[in-house]
Parts: sequence; C-alpha cells; structure tokens
Amino acid sequence: MLKVTLLLGILSAFYMQEYLVAALNGEASTSPNNKDRPVGPGLESIRFLLDAVQRSLLLAKTACNASEESLEKHFQGFEKIGSRYFFIEHDHEVNWWAASNICRQKGGFLATPRNLEELNQIIAKLVNKQRYWVGINNLGEDDKYVSQATGLPAYLKWGTGQPSRVYGNAAEHCVELKSEDGFYMNDKLCENKTKYICELDY
Repeated sequence: MLKVTLLLGILSAFYMQEYLVAALNGEASTSPNNKDRPVGPGLESIRFLLDAVQRSLLLAKTACNASEESLEKHFQGFEKIGSRYFFIEHDHEVNWWAASNICRQKGGFLATPRNLEELNQIIAKLVNKQRYWVGINNLGEDDKYVSQATGLPAYLKWGTGQPSRVYGNAAEHCVELKSEDGFYMNDKLCENKTKYICELDY
C-alpha cells in the first residue's frame, strides 16, 4: 500500500509538472484538477500548479517516510551478514518449534545457510561453546534434510559422526549449529531447548 501511495504521489507531481510546462508555453487552457479554472502563462496559474506539485511531492515524501519506518520496525534486531539479514538469539533457549514460531512472528524463518561462505559468515557472529537452532530438518522424509523456508534440500556441514540418526538416534529430526572444536551441524531432538537464528530474505 505504501509503495502504491508513493508511486501515485510521484506520478501526480510529474503530471502537474508537465501541465505547468504546457501552461508556460500557452498550450493548456484548463487545470487538470479543475476544468473550469483557466490555465495560462499568468502568475496565478503558475502558482496554482506549483501548489499542486508541492502537495503531490509532500504526499510522496510522507509515504516514503512511513515506508522507511515500517522497514526499520521489520528489520529490528536483524543484522546484515553477507548479503542477507539474520537475527541471532544469544540469551533465551527454546525448542525447535518455538524458535520456528518466533522467527515467523518476526517475518522470517529459522535460518538455513545457503553455502559454506554464508555459514562461515554466520558462525563468525556466534558465541563459542553455544548451540543454535537452524531451519533444517528431516521431518518430512527420514533421509532428506530440507530448508524450512523453501522446502528444498539444505546445504549441510555435519560434524564427525553426524547425523546421529544414521547411528540409531532416529528420533533426532531437527538440526542445530553446535560448537566444540568449531561449529558444525548436529541433529537433535526437536523438543530440546537451545538458542536460535532467524533469517529474512531481503
């Protein structure tokens, strides 16, 4: 809605500007907003059109400011890491389902690193010896780990001996970033509580 309002304001100002040029050249005879009001190269007509342009530009500026405030609120708590925005919860621990709900409420999803470069950029922001939920799981099919956000196969960087479901822990369906000797991916019971990372696709 804000984008539409902004666009209308700009188009209105442009239209008024074109009409003003026509008036100065003596090509227009009426105002675009008032068919009974004569428009010509006179000062009164120019003043009338300039006022209309200023009103349109003010409308566009107001819409732009509102849009910026909305974006700032939307991005609150997120930081740009690489080319995308992430929210890293360093204090509170929740289970995977609760973490997923929190990220959705923030307008995003639990984070799924797209490649090794992005994963390393995220890891650089994490606290050593901590654990963080990410948006990867195999809840749909046992042998397919997918991104919560896209449903597509996820980039994976397992630690040694992971995923542990291969070794008998079939109930561990959710994935975390776990730190021991560096961070790596580890499957874990979704009911366990840990910190989490959200993503926004902007």
